Amino acid sequence: MGVNGADKGLYAKADYVTTFDFPSACLPYYPEITSTGPTGFVNRKMTSERYGYQDADEAYNYPVLRLAEVYLIYAEAKCELGNGTISDADLDKSINVLHQRGGSAAISNASVAMANANYLANTGKSGSLTILDLIRNERAVELRNENLRPYDLMRWGIAETELKQNFLGVVTKNADGTDTEIVNFKYTVGDTEKSAWLPVAGTTYGYETIDDGSQAYVVIPASQVNMTRKNYLYPIPLAQIQLNPALLQNPGY
Repeated sequence: MGVNGADKGLYAKADYVTTFDFPSACLPYYPEITSTGPTGFVNRKMTSERYGYQDADEAYNYPVLRLAEVYLIYAEAKCELGNGTISDADLDKSINVLHQRGGSAAISNASVAMANANYLANTGKSGSLTILDLIRNERAVELRNENLRPYDLMRWGIAETELKQNFLGVVTKNADGTDTEIVNFKYTVGDTEKSAWLPVAGTTYGYETIDDGSQAYVVIPASQVNMTRKNYLYPIPLAQIQLNPALLQNPGY
């Protein structure tokens, strides 16, 4: 919805995209960044670009398949068929098309080496990122809120591992124990001073120290996620087994 439009001047300072190929009546939507919640992010994806419009007034068609996903499928398939390798040329005609659209830096095989070197420098531990990891992460970023992530994790056979850990949000403490910038950042909207981030009231999940020594806010604790290998398949309804005794129940049910 475009009802929480913030001061567009703040976004201009952050080099936020302010040019849209819309009719003059369609004003850009600027999310209210004071409502970041525990993750530190506000969703702008698939929201109405018309300020003041509610969901009932205007909504986007559901994306069954986007061109962006075709590019991601291509990159993943080339990497899998290449036994974990993909050429920079293939990255340039797939994932980097999306990066160019978004105005972000291109990725390459050198990106992996750089990421692992940075991880070693920041944590003292060897990085283990692969180009396939990077491609899979691209799917998580590009297809956010499109209900594909659970199925990706299951088809990769890593759902029970990836989901059985704390879900982390905002990094609130630096490695030296000082607050990160977001904790104390405030700005004024009208006559009201607001904070860029506020913890969820009454939370008991606490914080987790990550590899570089900083601390991140725990959004969902691992103890609340009951994901096991059996959950890759749904149980076969008892009524169907009674109709056809030859049917066998899926493992674990």
